[in-house]
Amino acid sequence: MRLLLDTNIFLDTILKREPFNKTAKEFFITAAKNRDELYVCASSLRDLSYFIHKYCYSYDETNKFLIDIYTRVTKIVGITTDDTIEALYQDGDYEDNLIALTAETSMCDAIISRDKKFKNFRVVLTPEKYLEYKRNETR
Repeated sequence: MRLLLDTNIFLDTILKREPFNKTAKEFFITAAKNRDELYVCASSLRDLSYFIHKYCYSYDETNKFLIDIYTRVTKIVGITTDDTIEALYQDGDYEDNLIALTAETSMCDAIISRDKKFKNFRVVLTPEKYLEYKRNETR
């Protein structure tokens, strides 16, 4: 599966946010075992950089952490000018619209997010729903 990850999935793991940390970790492990392709929207880099720096207090550590995520865990997908403009015209949250358009442009099968308000993409799974789907798939 090709999966576009919302920023909150990374933050749950990186910042050890309870009660989501355990499920987010399990998601990453399961996705790796299943060789799912994980993608992150380029616009998420800014948000992740901010929160990781706030947690680590060091730009060098933040950059090393981000490089590790983006070279070992995910692939970065770009945002087109058309996607940026189109997201403004859609109803709802701009960032969610941008992620949904990027997922569509990148031909992703699903978005993984805890945000239940996504309405502009065909399949949005929480990490829990993804794990449930994978368990049922192997039966």
